[in-house]
Amino acid sequence: MARLMLQVLGAFAEFERNLIKERQAEGIRLAKAAGRYKGRAPKLTAEQLNTAQEKIAAGVSKARVARDLAVDRSTLYRALQRSQASHKSDASVSRNLAAKEEQGEAGDR
Repeated sequence: MARLMLQVLGAFAEFERNLIKERQAEGIRLAKAAGRYKGRAPKLTAEQLNTAQEKIAAGVSKARVARDLAVDRSTLYRALQRSQASHKSDASVSRNLAAKEEQGEAGDR
């Protein structure tokens, strides 16, 4: 009997948690639509990231750059990874567009 009661209470708790999550997601969606919810501000601006990349290219250690920017090393590493990933995706998009254009030109002949 105790197990059944525990199961029922667990089911109600799970149901209530799902309702809370749905209401929260709806509130965030409405706030975003109204322009009031923008999420957390990034620790590194684009300008700071560019400066960091220039310093690293000049031979300054990443730990020193992170210290100069007053951020944790892991924050700098993540920002650098995201930056490299976006550059890679930009390059792959350009390659894909060029390939499609070449295929289109070959098909026109």
